[in-house]
Amino acid sequence: MELLQRLAERREALDNRERDLDQREAMLQVATQRLDQKLAEMQALKKQLDGLVNQVNADQAQQLDSLVKIYETMKPAEAARIFEAMDDKVLLNVISRMKEAKTAPVLAAMTPKRAEQVTTMLAERKRLPNVPQ
Repeated sequence: MELLQRLAERREALDNRERDLDQREAMLQVATQRLDQKLAEMQALKKQLDGLVNQVNADQAQQLDSLVKIYETMKPAEAARIFEAMDDKVLLNVISRMKEAKTAPVLAAMTPKRAEQVTTMLAERKRLPNVPQ
């Protein structure tokens, strides 16, 4: 009789444990579904953001190309005068995209010090970073 009672208690404990495991499994499935849904949403947002970033980059490149054309059509002395006071970053972006035949007269029309600075910045920009060995 005592053995049957212990077996019944053991059976009840196992049934309770099975119910707990079933509940946990159901909760894990729901959580997994939510995570999968969130992951899909985030991937869609990333794709959308990548598209927007690419569009902005394309727009900026187009604007920069337009600026390059403007400065290439200017007389070298006029472009040099503007480049003297221009922000270095903008200047480098413009002058590095200009044709060499158009850049040379502009650099020649700049003050020697500024022409040296621009040349150094252009050289630094094209140099690859040192890779540790």
